[in-house]
Amino acid sequence: MPALPPVSDDLSLWLCADTNVTTEGDDGVVQWEDARELGGEATASGAQRPFLVEGVFGGFPVVEFAEDDQ
Repeated sequence: MPALPPVSDDLSLWLCADTNVTTEGDDGVVQWEDARELGGEATASGAQRPFLVEGVFGGFPVVEFAEDDQ
């Protein structure tokens, strides 16, 4: 599990770009599991999926959303 974020009390879902991200084909994110490992997840399908981009933020990956998908 990654280090806890600065605010960690009462989180419903914690999504980290460097862990538990499932991509398909063109690096489009299809599933993003809760980093707390408590069973939560986010899913996406179709052309509106965000993309996993490696090494962007201090060498770590980010999940990039298109401007019209936010």
